Amino acid sequence: MAIIGKYLFWIAVIYIALVVALYMNQRNMMYFPNRHKPDIRDAGVKGMEEIAVTTEDGLNITGWYKAPDDVDKPVIIWFHGNAQHHAYRVVAVVEWMKQGYGVLLAGYRGYAGNPGKPAEQGLYADARAYVQAVKDAGHDIVLYGESLGSGVAVETAVGDPDVKALIIEAPYTSTVNVAREKYPFVPVGLLMKDRYESINKIANFDRPLLIMHGENDTLIPPGHGKAMHEAAKSEQKTLKIFPGAGHSNLHLSGSVPAVLEFLSTLE
Repeated sequence: MAIIGKYLFWIAVIYIALVVALYMNQRNMMYFPNRHKPDIRDAGVKGMEEIAVTTEDGLNITGWYKAPDDVDKPVIIWFHGNAQHHAYRVVAVVEWMKQGYGVLLAGYRGYAGNPGKPAEQGLYADARAYVQAVKDAGHDIVLYGESLGSGVAVETAVGDPDVKALIIEAPYTSTVNVAREKYPFVPVGLLMKDRYESINKIANFDRPLLIMHGENDTLIPPGHGKAMHEAAKSEQKTLKIFPGAGHSNLHLSGSVPAVLEFLSTLE
């Protein structure tokens, strides 16, 4: 019995040490910023230029922007996913720009050469700064959030009645729920600082909503997108599940024309 007790003691010590390590390093484990600053000249998109905004906490950050060719069409502000930066998504938005829509590819703090470190409230502040810049230019706004960016887009859209519509790709119900699926043996609900509780917020969004998810997404399973659709308050909500698609390749599986179809219903 003494030996068993000793083993249990050391198992408990190791478990507590693991939990403490996870808590102390959670943001390093959660965010994987690509810090390389992309050169907009490499994008090869006529009319797209760098845009600089200042956040409410004093950070000067940049993204890429092209105003709409058709003044009656909105600007789509894209909040990208993790482990990349805004330049990766030029390929997905070119067709929208050809159709006269404006696009702003938002660069986050800590990503793409921008100052600061990513955290939930910080990314929300970044989003508000970009939204204000588009408002100041006098354009309507549609928010697009991909993966990590879905939580940013949901928070921003719910909190801003001027946002005309919301599109979320590979969304999560909350980062706590994703972590629970990855670490079922850890009390993540008690430990996580950055929670992105989108499932609770979407119930308060009452404008047009498009949710897209890959059928074979293993990083954020499509059950999250389905749950978000079910919870959404909006009476103008659409859920599209793309057969054979994974987490970050929906633009190769039909999401680009799906977005154009959705946008046409706003006109």
